[in-house]
Amino acid sequence: MSDTRRRIRDFSDAHRSITVLIGWAIVGALLPLIVLIPPFSTFQTESGWIDGFAYSGVFILLAMGLNIV
Repeated sequence: MSDTRRRIRDFSDAHRSITVLIGWAIVGALLPLIVLIPPFSTFQTESGWIDGFAYSGVFILLAMGLNIV
């Protein structure tokens, strides 16, 4: 088990941008599942949460574009 953990740690140290992209992909995959947790499901419908996440993603991309320019 420790050999596998060491190999993953070595890979993540050598390829930092891939590690960040994998983290973003995991968060993006888990966001729609968060709205199914009972405290969040009582506030809004699932489509309302997903719309909010989509708008947030668009605004994040716009902000990143402004930082590049």
